[in-house]
Amino acid sequence: MTKYPSFKICSVSILLFAFNFCLAQNKPRSINLVRSSFETNKVKKITSANADHALRIANYLFNSKEFQDSLSKRDFNYHNICDGCDSNKEKDKPRISGSEVLDKLFQKQEAKLKLILLKAGTPPIFGKCFGLGFTCPNTDKITSYYKNINCDMSKELPFDYAYGVHLCHEYMHNIGYCHTDHIDDVAEATGWIAFYFINKWYKEGTRIP
Repeated sequence: MTKYPSFKICSVSILLFAFNFCLAQNKPRSINLVRSSFETNKVKKITSANADHALRIANYLFNSKEFQDSLSKRDFNYHNICDGCDSNKEKDKPRISGSEVLDKLFQKQEAKLKLILLKAGTPPIFGKCFGLGFTCPNTDKITSYYKNINCDMSKELPFDYAYGVHLCHEYMHNIGYCHTDHIDDVAEATGWIAFYFINKWYKEGTRIP
């Protein structure tokens, strides 16, 4: 029987460990957003099936390497961290790294959300779409406005995909991030990253079932 020197066995073990470690580091983390309930009384063409599809689209985005790599390169003002339903006004705090945001996003493997879809918030007018919805931080409820979402994204995306983009933005409020100036802003950055990739995938023919 052939005997291998112990240092060779040790070297192979180290290489295998390093290889597996690299795979683990590069593997995207995952979360599963699911609907606990869906309420709409004035948007008859949209059903819970549309809401579930939008959630699957949001999951596809959050669980993608493209999204996680993009957000990890960003950093944000400390004021993004909520104080109740308002942004935190404490001064001289360190900036929030994109990696910290991702850690918070993936704290839970599954999140059950109560989705409410209303016909409109401030009605769109003269090309202005106004707010697409609202979420009080650290809750499991997202309220969205059908006409406002369509006003903002219907030229590029079908409603389910646009709703998915919007849910990505709103979920960042659910995990405790508030708006600041809408520039140095976790939820805004997430929404724009979501729109870029979801729009890209849709145009390329990637259909999310």
